Amino acid sequence: MKPELELRHLRVFLAVAELGGHTRAARALGLSQSTVSETLSSLERAVGTALFRKAARGSTLTPTGEALVPRARSILSLTGQLLTDLARVSTDVNATLVVAAVESLNAYVLPSRLAALRERWPKVHLEVVTGTCAEIRESVEAGQSQLGLMLEGEPNGRGGSDDAAILTTARLAVLAAPGHPLVRQRPSPDQLRRCDFLMSDPGGPYARLLQQYFEAAEVPLPRTQTLGNVEGVKRGLLAGGTALGLLPPVAGEVLFLGRPVSSWERRSFARRVAWVPQTFDGDAGFTGLELVLMGRAPRLGAWGLPSHGDVQVALAALEELGISHLARRPTRELSGGERRLLLLARAFAQEPELLLLDEPTAFLDLRHQVEVLQRVRTRVDAGLAAVAVLHDANLVASVADDVLLLRDGRVLGQGPARDWLTAGRLAELYGLPMVEALSPDGARAFAPRWSR
Repeated sequence: MKPELELRHLRVFLAVAELGGHTRAARALGLSQSTVSETLSSLERAVGTALFRKAARGSTLTPTGEALVPRARSILSLTGQLLTDLARVSTDVNATLVVAAVESLNAYVLPSRLAALRERWPKVHLEVVTGTCAEIRESVEAGQSQLGLMLEGEPNGRGGSDDAAILTTARLAVLAAPGHPLVRQRPSPDQLRRCDFLMSDPGGPYARLLQQYFEAAEVPLPRTQTLGNVEGVKRGLLAGGTALGLLPPVAGEVLFLGRPVSSWERRSFARRVAWVPQTFDGDAGFTGLELVLMGRAPRLGAWGLPSHGDVQVALAALEELGISHLARRPTRELSGGERRLLLLARAFAQEPELLLLDEPTAFLDLRHQVEVLQRVRTRVDAGLAAVAVLHDANLVASVADDVLLLRDGRVLGQGPARDWLTAGRLAELYGLPMVEALSPDGARAFAPRWSR
């Protein structure tokens, strides 16, 4: 039985004819040479005659092949125009689009694009998963994702298969803090190589592309620093911190379960440690449930798709904090306090062994401050370890077992909260006189001593 003529046959045929060979066509289409050869053989069986003949160098078109070139161009052009016109007319599409992307694109490129897509096709359900380049390629080839956004480590690297082809490419962007001296300039390779480069993986595709760039410019390679993930790179540019291993410590060593943080595999570390930041810098178009589901990322399978069980864990975290009503609301419509509660729910959904909280009560009214800390305390009593940065001594006294008092980067004291939270020590910490009161049930309260 002769194979049917397909558009992919014409795309490959035209690329070989216009670029002058299988190798160049394979690179341009993001396919292997064997896939190009097999596709052309299938096309020749479909039309019933040879389209290329072997020559001294490569191959040349037969008369049939020459006749097919303008017709193939016309068919592909009409097809492209048809798809464009349909996209403009039909926005009432009810479907699911699964997009797999590397972490950097997921964090800094996709949010605005997906928000625009949601507005144009409101009935399209979007699922965004994060993975490595290899995982994304496999996901698209297996049909688990319809679109993959990734980084090719080699300019002419293997592109894909019949089911996963490169649609478009873009240049690698180099980020800098707003006050960097090279901002708003067109720096030369020599200027760039004098800067330290922060990256998530020293052996990954980002590092390889940087190496290719500087080798092509024939200048020495810059110094690089590994920060573990894209968020680490971002915070490393703007100041960062060492507690999560985002930046190397200035001195000493950070240990978790007796092992240096730097020695942990990132996914394994993320299953054990959750972090509640002060603010949410992601896509404001995500719903509350989508944000909380991000906490399940370290526990997802190879394709990064949440299961029914993952959704139930996220919903339970929302219910635990009394914010189930935020599940379907876009985060851009929420207050700072509501977003903060979602960040805590995301950390709960992560099911960690250690919870790190950076000012978890910021933006919350008194009632929600107490409720949040009570929820954390309940989990601590059940076996969770928690470390929180807090500025309110009364809240600390209500929930903390141990404290570390810091002022101007200097440790004033560390130990049991009952021993170290006193009016005298707090006066030294805050730099103003403090008084202490004791309630009938033994709870302590602190306040500044006002001068009249």
